[in-house]
Amino acid sequence: MMKRLSWLSAVCAGVLCLAAWCGAVEFSAEMVTKVGGKTTTTKLFRKGEQKRTEFTAGPIGRIIIIRPNNRVEWMLTPSTKTYSEIVIDPKMSQGWWMPKNAAELSKSAVKKSLGAETINGFVCDKFELTYKDKAMGISIEWVARDLEWPIRSESRSADGTKVTEAKNIKVGPQPARLFEIPKGYTKTPTEPETPEETKTPPEGTPPEPK
Repeated sequence: MMKRLSWLSAVCAGVLCLAAWCGAVEFSAEMVTKVGGKTTTTKLFRKGEQKRTEFTAGPIGRIIIIRPNNRVEWMLTPSTKTYSEIVIDPKMSQGWWMPKNAAELSKSAVKKSLGAETINGFVCDKFELTYKDKAMGISIEWVARDLEWPIRSESRSADGTKVTEAKNIKVGPQPARLFEIPKGYTKTPTEPETPEETKTPPEGTPPEPK
């Protein structure tokens, strides 16, 4: 579980990103993922460097909050009002697409610029990532300039094709309470995994580089 939680801190295309992200834009969105004929939706909230994702793993709802400023990542289970906590490297939650991360990205993949394209009203820089681990295949990413965030991803790997796209994007201030542990929650060593979580991560979360 601890390994899986650390892995969930990696953002987009499975690249461990190790440089500061300006993260000034605040927004919320629904990350819709289609894979193997199945469609799932993960809710995403960004406030500066803070990130919150809400998803369902089988019958259980989960919330993951990443707070680089506090060096922590929390996984919450609302149904039991419990949460687990791990210490993170703040750099682990940053974006591969930032220029300062080029050196780290090159360890895992080769990035090729494919020009610009507009997705859902946002002008995006389009990239192709070819992973050095052949099993991870190739990923096409659309990074929205205004959001400094990938709003579409198409990956082709040994596991098949996966498409994730941000829908219902709403730019604006996000409530600070979304990035705090609600009152009444009890801390536990780890949150028990469901069978679905053991097999796969929350939809919209990228694979871990090997």
